[in-house]
Amino acid sequence: MRHAIAFSVFLTLLACKPAAAVDDLTDKLVGSWRVVSLKMSYVGENTEQDVLGANPIGRIVYSADRHFAVFISRRDRKPPHNDADATALLHSMVAYTGAFRIEGDRVIYTIDGAWNESYPKEQVRILRVDGDTLTSTAPEPQPSTFFPGKNFIGITVFVRERAP
Repeated sequence: MRHAIAFSVFLTLLACKPAAAVDDLTDKLVGSWRVVSLKMSYVGENTEQDVLGANPIGRIVYSADRHFAVFISRRDRKPPHNDADATALLHSMVAYTGAFRIEGDRVIYTIDGAWNESYPKEQVRILRVDGDTLTSTAPEPQPSTFFPGKNFIGITVFVRERAP
């Protein structure tokens, strides 16, 4: 009888572990993360590109109630002087907001607003938190908003921001 109870407790704890892991990752994500790099590798090409420059600016912010906002851009952006300049600014940034959920090691972002209406309404990323470093990787090739017709795998690295 004691073994049956112990086994039942073990199974209960085992069943609760995924929820605890989800809460643990959410707790680790909450806060502001400054972008360090955004690199993309395009399918069929053997090069990795810094599509927003070697030193992009921006951040992703996660809330405890599982919402997020992200803005990343080239560091060298200038105010527009005409329509062509204004159009170019849209190609030098990424910005979107919405809710997120965690499934295993993947975060699924449900987008409710983006800088570019062709941006997919759902994004999947594999996240790894190592101390104050967050690495976000696209798990499979995705359509590019920078280069229509191309698919990419992207890796973005962030560092946790602390209050001054």
